[in-house]
Amino acid sequence: MKIVIDLQSLQTQSRFRGIGRYSLALTKAIIKNKKDHEIVIALSNLFPDTIEEIKEEFKELLPKQNIKIWNAISPTKECEEENKPNRKTSQLLREMFLSNLKPDIILISSLFEGYIDDAVLSIQEYKTKIPTVTILYDLIPFISPQKYLSHKPRSLWYNNKIDMLKKSNALLSISNSAKKEAIDYLNFNENSITNISTAVDTTIFKKVEVPSSFKEKYNITKPFLMHTSAYEPRKNFIELIEAFAQIKKEVREKYQLVFVCKLSPEQEIELYDIAKKNNLSKDELILTGFIPDEDLVLFYSSCHLFVFPSQHEGFGLPVLEAMCCGAAVIGSNTSSIPEVIELKEALFDPFNIESISSKIYEALTNQEFYEKLLENSKIQSAKFSWDKSAKIAIEALEKTVLKSTNDLKQLQNQTKKKLAYFSPLPPQKSGISEYSKELLPYLSDYYDITLIVEQKECENLYKDIKFEIQSPNWYKENKNIFDRVLFHFGNSTLHLYMMEAIKEKNAVVVLHDFFLSGVYAHEELNSNKNNFWSNELYNSHGYKALQKRFSEQTDENTLLEFPCNFDILKNAIGVIVHSSYSKKLFEDFYEKSNRQIWTHIPLLREEVSKNIEIFKPKDDFIISSFGFLDNSKQNHILLEAFISSKLSKIKECKLIFVGESSNPQYLKELKVKIKKHSLEDRVTITGWTDNQTFSNYLATTNIAVQLRTKSRGETSAAVLDCMNYEIPTITNANGSFGELDKNSVFMLEDNYTLKDLEIALETLYYDKNQRENLSKNAKKEIQTKHNPKICAKQYFEAIENSYKNSTIDKNIVIQNLSSLENLPKNDRDLFAISQAINYNFPDPLEQKQLLIDISTICKNDLKTGIERVVRAYLMEIFKNPPKNYRVEPVYLSLEDNIWQYNYAREFSSKLLNIPNHILYDEKIDVSKGDIFFCVDFNRDAIIEASKTDIFEDYQNKGVFINFEVYDLLPISNPEFFPPQNKEPHLEWIKTICKYSNNIICISKDVEQKLKELILNEKIKTKQNQKISSVHLGADINSSAPTLGFPSNKKEIMEKLSSKPTFLIVSTIEPRKGHIQTIQSFEELWKTDDINLVIVGKEGWKGLEDEKRRTIPQIINKIKSHKELNKRLFWLENISDEFLEEIYKISTALIAPSQAEGFGLPLIEAAQSNIPIIARDIPVFKEVAKEFAYYFENTNEANVLCKAIKEWLELYKDDKHPKSQNMPWLTWQESTKILLDKILIP
Repeated sequence: MKIVIDLQSLQTQSRFRGIGRYSLALTKAIIKNKKDHEIVIALSNLFPDTIEEIKEEFKELLPKQNIKIWNAISPTKECEEENKPNRKTSQLLREMFLSNLKPDIILISSLFEGYIDDAVLSIQEYKTKIPTVTILYDLIPFISPQKYLSHKPRSLWYNNKIDMLKKSNALLSISNSAKKEAIDYLNFNENSITNISTAVDTTIFKKVEVPSSFKEKYNITKPFLMHTSAYEPRKNFIELIEAFAQIKKEVREKYQLVFVCKLSPEQEIELYDIAKKNNLSKDELILTGFIPDEDLVLFYSSCHLFVFPSQHEGFGLPVLEAMCCGAAVIGSNTSSIPEVIELKEALFDPFNIESISSKIYEALTNQEFYEKLLENSKIQSAKFSWDKSAKIAIEALEKTVLKSTNDLKQLQNQTKKKLAYFSPLPPQKSGISEYSKELLPYLSDYYDITLIVEQKECENLYKDIKFEIQSPNWYKENKNIFDRVLFHFGNSTLHLYMMEAIKEKNAVVVLHDFFLSGVYAHEELNSNKNNFWSNELYNSHGYKALQKRFSEQTDENTLLEFPCNFDILKNAIGVIVHSSYSKKLFEDFYEKSNRQIWTHIPLLREEVSKNIEIFKPKDDFIISSFGFLDNSKQNHILLEAFISSKLSKIKECKLIFVGESSNPQYLKELKVKIKKHSLEDRVTITGWTDNQTFSNYLATTNIAVQLRTKSRGETSAAVLDCMNYEIPTITNANGSFGELDKNSVFMLEDNYTLKDLEIALETLYYDKNQRENLSKNAKKEIQTKHNPKICAKQYFEAIENSYKNSTIDKNIVIQNLSSLENLPKNDRDLFAISQAINYNFPDPLEQKQLLIDISTICKNDLKTGIERVVRAYLMEIFKNPPKNYRVEPVYLSLEDNIWQYNYAREFSSKLLNIPNHILYDEKIDVSKGDIFFCVDFNRDAIIEASKTDIFEDYQNKGVFINFEVYDLLPISNPEFFPPQNKEPHLEWIKTICKYSNNIICISKDVEQKLKELILNEKIKTKQNQKISSVHLGADINSSAPTLGFPSNKKEIMEKLSSKPTFLIVSTIEPRKGHIQTIQSFEELWKTDDINLVIVGKEGWKGLEDEKRRTIPQIINKIKSHKELNKRLFWLENISDEFLEEIYKISTALIAPSQAEGFGLPLIEAAQSNIPIIARDIPVFKEVAKEFAYYFENTNEANVLCKAIKEWLELYKDDKHPKSQNMPWLTWQESTKILLDKILIP
């Protein structure tokens, strides 16, 4: 039994009250005592801040996949009338989502929620047959409406909830008193209500040692009487004060009365005034205000007497809590409280102050009675346990399911289910139309079938069976009358009309051809359907398929490589194939879904008897090949083998190709070869034949040869026809052919040779016994596995299993929503509904997304360091997309004051040279299992977007969130950055730490510093967060490099090649060490004729000069330098292509930066085998290790000058550190390591 528990009571304000504690404890106990039942918890996405906490509560008890989040639209709170459309919509979404979980029963932990918050609860708004059980706490407002329901909106809400409650199949009451109320006031059948009672957590509520400081904390100086509850009239706070005041002073003055509860200032004043009016001194009444949970146990454990004077309770949990902590307890004699206390002498009349007072007096003055109260607490507290309550609850749920199941069986309709059947039919020239003609009579034993066809005429298929035949348009209007829908799909335009129809309703698909690319390509290329194939390439296979198509001169390879069937398969709740090879192909291209059942049903074949009264002369030996002629059927190889075999010399041996060809050139080449070998009278190509003629050829054939190459999941009816006619058949193990019984056909290897085929032909010709054995085994195989009756039964079982396993069709959801009177109308709400539907009701087959945030590069590619990294990672992921993930670059945008992510399709198309008229940007949709990876640096937008809960929403939807961290320099070295950069960067770090499953740093140095920052700043991190590092790649050509050369390239290269050239590659920023380097070269130029080349853009151009630190000074120094364009060169806007050439002619790279996250130029220098002179900072040593020459980390120009002089001396003697053996990663290697870290195993 599958039990789904709605636990919104742990998400609303109830989580801070008794109902929340009750729901949590009972659910945990049900899970612990569940026997063989499966427990699923359902939560709402409208309380995002509660979801992680709830998951944490159950992490040791329940697999994380058993906590389901459903999406609704907000606000829904019922205290605001304008929320009604949202609420009604969300109620329907919730019920249909729960139904989708396929529960045997639904348990609602608290129905009376949603007046002042966005809890969404309802029963049977959507006409489901799933029984619902509700926990009943009490009916206090219903019984006393004048006290609790005087406010009309609240009264309407409460009474509406009562109406919902009455729709429950059963109730679980928390006391006999609550049960009796439901019977007396709501006319519930006694047998449909079970008292499961309640309990407390005895690991928390138990007698404990009370520290001496505890009473001082609350100004308690004497033994005390205690009461705790929410403050409301029925709890009798005032009456308890008055009762306490009536006790004789000499007794009373020995005690204090303590109210343990949260009170408003006005309530405190009211209570103190009552105490004063009743002549109680100020210290006789103690009001604690809000206390932590641990202090509540201390109060219970240290009180002299616990008094509970409530007039009406559903159970009275504080009574049991006090008893478990060893307190003496007295209480009211009304509602449920006597069930808890049980001892009659301990009860009083809560409506009589004298009764309350006298019972307190007795407990304070009668030691024997007091001891009895203490003993009673021990006895009573042992009677209640959550395990006991859970077992009773489970038993009640089992009985409810059993009753509901029996009722349902009695109502089940015994008539045949109505099946809509989509397929081409004769006289259409199609193997599938003939197949359907054979299948339909047998399938009609199980279903009432309506044929949905587009063709204008259908043959009178059968003499004795009449099928209703309707058009696709008729089906669109009448689809809801069908219980089942079956589509036959093949790689032919005859199936085009089905492509829209399959989106209308859940259906089972018979996939005769796994590859449907031919249909899509034909329509785009020959029928002017713009982008028809291109869009399906993208939908099915992503950017890689589109890039391949538009990067090659012909479409042939794209047609053969990409099946283009995802749009068909994603709507199929079940798929029927005729070979396991198609299932293998599916698993090669897509991730298997547990929402979709795949069934292998062999092609059916009716038994035939041979008719050989015509066609061949008695002594002829006929070798035939059946079906379309083309390269993939290997007809040319069969012809070649026949020619080279002994059979070509035997005049009685004839070779017949029974079929036509759609490739005139291929047909011409066959005929030329036949003529060349003078075999016109022995080798025949028939062209298209009708069914009778085709059968006659089968009946007269001695050996059949059916070959394949490049199989794309299609199944061959022809080979089964040959076996059915008991023809010894030669085939090869390609695709589905490899599944044929090896004793029933003469099986060649997939990649057979011409000689292998030649031997096979000669073997079967000369070995009559082997021919007879193959004939006999082939016939047996057809009779046992391909019998139409057997296959039709398998169809019925496959269809029914698919529907049994299926979830609610999102089209049904949309239809139900559209019938609502007040459906939300504005675009924002409609989009929210669309997202909720897509999340709650996923297609039977989905593709998980790898969402790559490229927000900055997408909008403004500055082509600096980070942009080059983003581009490199993106290109590698495009080139080698991870299996089972769609690669989708995305960008963050602020639209109509709402932060949202959009697909970066237009940017990606431009990057991959895909025509710009195919894909367009739109808002993203996320699903469970998607991966979000922010590889770009978009700090401020990320911070602002996070404030709108965008990442919390993704997290709660099951998206795995990952961020790349390049450095922490604005925090560690704020002096190197524009003013006011430290705090935003720290805020960004806090944001990504809160939401990230993985944080990937670009170096071990950054990783270690991030971990230290988290520790020092006490930054809150996501549970089980992993922080690691991956070095960047270095091969420029893999990063979609910018191309092109300046007009004066030759002049520049000549100047740089004329003398030793030292290179700096970096944006011009304060930390990069440009001033120090230029100053050191000014000294060097006095003695050495060398070049200094600076490659990099001017940084922070968009800021005022006063915020740019030393950048204006650096720029001025470069531009005004007397050596500019002589021995000092600034190449500000050069391409990656030109930079690569600069590297190759440089003498050494200088890396003078004072702080970095990585040091990519060091790697690029090593790739070009040029030496490295680097500042001695940890990250440079991590990257370059011993393969660089290091200078002291100081800003003194003379230090760098001295280091370069020393390096030049080493260089002259070839003793300088060399970079060619320095380890570095390619972008392909770096990307693979990165993906291994962020992708879910």
